[in-house]
Amino acid sequence: MFSILFDWPDQLPSLPYVDPKQECCRLIRLGEYLKAEATLLALQAKKSDSELALLLVYLYLLRANPDAAKRQLIALANQALVSPIQQAWFRALQLEAQLKLQQDASALLADLSYWQAEEVVPPLCLAHSALLLSSGSRIQALELLNLLPDSDCLEAVRLHALAHKQAGNLSSAINLLKAALLRAPHLIGLHHQYIDVLVAARNSELVIPSLRSAIDLHGEDPRLLALVTLVKLLQRHPGLALRSALLTRAWASVQKARMDVANLINAYEQCGNSEWLENLLPLTQIGSFEIGVMENLNMQLASIESSKTPGAIAEFCAVVEQSSVFTELRRAPADFIGRTNRSSAESLTIAWISADICHHPVARFLLSFFEASKGLRSHRHILVDTQDHAGESIASHFRALPDLTVINVPGGNKDTSTRFVRDLQVDIAIDLSGWTGANFLTGFMARLAPLQINYLGYFASTGIPEIDYWLGDRALFPEPIHEWHSETIHRLGRCFIAWQPSNHFPEASIDVSPAPSGGIRFGSFNHNRKLSNATLQLWGQMLESIPGSSLVLKANANSDGSTQVLLRRRMLRNGLNPERVIWLPLAPTSRDHLQQYAQIDIALDCFPNGGCTTTCEALWMGVPVITLTGRSYVSRMSTAVLHGAGLPEWCAASTQAYLDLAIAQAGELTHLRQSRHHWRRQVQTNPLGDAADLMQHLEGAFSALYQQRCAALAASR
Repeated sequence: MFSILFDWPDQLPSLPYVDPKQECCRLIRLGEYLKAEATLLALQAKKSDSELALLLVYLYLLRANPDAAKRQLIALANQALVSPIQQAWFRALQLEAQLKLQQDASALLADLSYWQAEEVVPPLCLAHSALLLSSGSRIQALELLNLLPDSDCLEAVRLHALAHKQAGNLSSAINLLKAALLRAPHLIGLHHQYIDVLVAARNSELVIPSLRSAIDLHGEDPRLLALVTLVKLLQRHPGLALRSALLTRAWASVQKARMDVANLINAYEQCGNSEWLENLLPLTQIGSFEIGVMENLNMQLASIESSKTPGAIAEFCAVVEQSSVFTELRRAPADFIGRTNRSSAESLTIAWISADICHHPVARFLLSFFEASKGLRSHRHILVDTQDHAGESIASHFRALPDLTVINVPGGNKDTSTRFVRDLQVDIAIDLSGWTGANFLTGFMARLAPLQINYLGYFASTGIPEIDYWLGDRALFPEPIHEWHSETIHRLGRCFIAWQPSNHFPEASIDVSPAPSGGIRFGSFNHNRKLSNATLQLWGQMLESIPGSSLVLKANANSDGSTQVLLRRRMLRNGLNPERVIWLPLAPTSRDHLQQYAQIDIALDCFPNGGCTTTCEALWMGVPVITLTGRSYVSRMSTAVLHGAGLPEWCAASTQAYLDLAIAQAGELTHLRQSRHHWRRQVQTNPLGDAADLMQHLEGAFSALYQQRCAALAASR
């Protein structure tokens, strides 16, 4: 009877079975869950039957209702399950419920008695494989799946696809799931898994049509809504993302529905409601602790200079440190003492660790640093790529450099990856991600190298005690520094970054943009998330103070009417007339994006979450930038860039100074429009434009900091 549950749906007869239990199995396999439940409950009302109860548990798990399944399992535990097959089914369903409730079941892996009869009970074998995959034992899981009598059943295919995803073989996972959907298009869980892998692979060609097809079949099911939220965030449609996230939350209030709190927080933040972030903290307490949610919120809180950031990071660290696996992985600086006995003249091995080796600002900056210093570096450098970006990866550009090693971290969990990176035996590990997506902070917490540094890719302190130094410059880190941080501050003797575009990117060959015409045009190409209420209020005052002025924005996609409506409402509440705003569409290519600077005379930085890449781009395209120098790294990045370009006079110390500077420059409109090449020359002839000099300073800092670490370790012996 139970074997029907593992037949492919296209193999099942179209007519009902005579045996009612078999018919229930057929309905479950075809995804007709409501009919199956009604039939099962009617049969149970007539006669208590262990097999019916097991089927009901299985059905509840398929319907993403593990609480109901758990109640049934408790009732079943009091019944005599005489058949070994039934007992094995019970254990399989019990484990499946634990996994769906996100309970730790890893202790069962060592209990050999738990897996008795798994070779003849597919769900027990499948549940065991799923547990092995969740524990990072991918090879063992695949070996076990091959023991199944029907090793190409749908459930085995889905687990194989999950294993491929963990290993970073996203195209293999896509091919398996695509073929499975042709045979079982009615299964919503299969649609969810397929689209999830497409999103991970950034396969924009297939994601949208696949999501539309799934919604056409299943409606706005909460499992699909969570994917809609994620996709709309990636498309920069935060208004639509917020709608789907709130619908998911509504579902969660009436039934057991998994809600991606991280994406709900992202949707609020990308709609510009950054002031709300502190009030969303209680949402992270719903259900069990989720690392991704806390990581995301740690980043968001830091972006608004929240006083709650240290507490949120401490909570995250406390939970991670309770893990027995983490305790086993953890190392102290003294554990590396054998590698620190070397002379100051010896070359160091330095690992730059990032999940953003794609068309991302971090990779663009980093590539220019390495290209400009080719053949000039004194240390050995390794770029550790921790994320599979499929077609968007630019790792090949780095691999083309003869004096740089590029290594991809193998797929799997962070524990495996941590061991892999530690086995590289580097002297210095540089974190380029902070709390941003797909970060490697748990690896840094376990310690990868005797010296660990926070640099470039994150705008705040990581709050991780195991990261020893935070690199910046004097514009980022004024003396005295009042910003909370866990690392020791190290100030470079020059601008902390360099803008010397690689020939691989259009900014290297594009000319300075021409000036607009008509009244003065202020503008900002910063993301919606950075348009705080205080920023909008100041910009509104500016437009009112300068007749004929307008504001050019490219904060979101024109096709996302929901976001436009929300932003216009916020503008009106803050005294900024949206009718004086010129809305630019999101550009299809990087070159088109850069050419849109032809619409702007003066770029305006946001606060407290300011720009960095956008400030570099604006200067490069012939547009000066006004910034408000804040009290922390996140609000001083543009200040550091402008100082690096020899333009400190464009940094305002107060909102009034910001306003006065804008008014004064508006009176110099003719001069501004005739001098657009001046701003690029300012970049090229100042430290901001010298990437080789930056790398020389970085290597000098690495040598000095490493010698300090060696001395400290020697003194502690």
